[in-house]
Amino acid sequence: MVAVLFGSLVAACDSSNVGPPDELQVLKVPSSEADTEALLAWAENVIAGRCMVSKGYSFAVSVFESSASKRRDPLDELYGTSDIEEARERGYGINQVFHAGGEAAPDPNRAYLASLSKEDRRRFDVAYFGPSEAVVNVDTAEGRFSVGAEGCLADARSQLYGGIEEWAPLDVWVTGLDSQVYATVVRDPGYKTTLRKWRQCMVGLKHSAADPGASRERVAELARSLNQTKAAQLERTVAVADAVCNKESGLRHRAGELHQSHAAEVLRDNQDRAADYQRRRNAAVAVARDLVVEVSK
Repeated sequence: MVAVLFGSLVAACDSSNVGPPDELQVLKVPSSEADTEALLAWAENVIAGRCMVSKGYSFAVSVFESSASKRRDPLDELYGTSDIEEARERGYGINQVFHAGGEAAPDPNRAYLASLSKEDRRRFDVAYFGPSEAVVNVDTAEGRFSVGAEGCLADARSQLYGGIEEWAPLDVWVTGLDSQVYATVVRDPGYKTTLRKWRQCMVGLKHSAADPGASRERVAELARSLNQTKAAQLERTVAVADAVCNKESGLRHRAGELHQSHAAEVLRDNQDRAADYQRRRNAAVAVARDLVVEVSK
C-alpha cells in the first residue's frame, strides 16, 4: 500500500515481435491499462535483455499486466477484505494460483533456457544476475537482504534508478514499509478491539482463526491436498465467512485507517529518503515511457 502511494497509471500501446530474430525480441509493450509496476518491470527487462543480447544470448521480453478489475488492494493481503461479493467470486485467490497458475507472469525465455546445457545455463545466470559474491547488502529489522550489484539486471536497474548501491537500500526500505507499518497497527488498541469482534464472528460461523491472514494460510494449506473443485468450494466458503465478519466487525476499515495514518507518519519521519525514492522512480518512469515509444516505432 505504501509503495502504491508512489505509483500512477501510464499510457502506452501494444506491439508484437518487434525486432529481427538476431536482436532482442520484444513480444509486447505495456498497454494503456498497465500500471507503473508493469511498465517499470518491462523497461527493466528491455534494458537487461539488450545487455544479454550484447553478450551473445537470446532474450525475449513481454509484459504481464492484470486488468484493473483484478487488481486487489495490497492491504487486503494484510487485513482481509470486507467485499463479500469478491470473496464469493474469487475466494482468497488461492485456488487460482495452485490450480490455474493464478496471475504469475509467464517467462518468454523458458524454452531458450531449457535448450541450454547446464554449464551454459550457469553462464547465462551469471551474465544476467552477476556473480553471487557481487552484492549490495542491506540490513533491516527483518534481516539482511542481498541485491545483485553486477550483471545485466543490475546494469538495467542502475540505468533506470541511478547507482545500484544507492537504489538498493531505498527499494528494500519501501518494499518493507507495509510490513513495518503492519507490525505497528496490530499493536494498536483499536485494531485489537475490532479483531476480537472478528474472531467472535468467525467462531460463530465455525471458521475460527487468529486473524484474516491466518485464515487464508490455513485454507492454502488445506487446498494443497484437495482437488480443484473441493479446494475452490472450501476457499470460497471460508473467504465469504471472513469477509462477512470483516464487514460486521469493521476490521478492514479500522485497519486501513490505522495503516494509512502510521504509514504517513513513517514517511514524514523519512522525508528525505522518501523524496529520493520518488525522484528516482519518476526518472525511471520517464525512461520507460521513452522506451515504449522507441520500441513501438
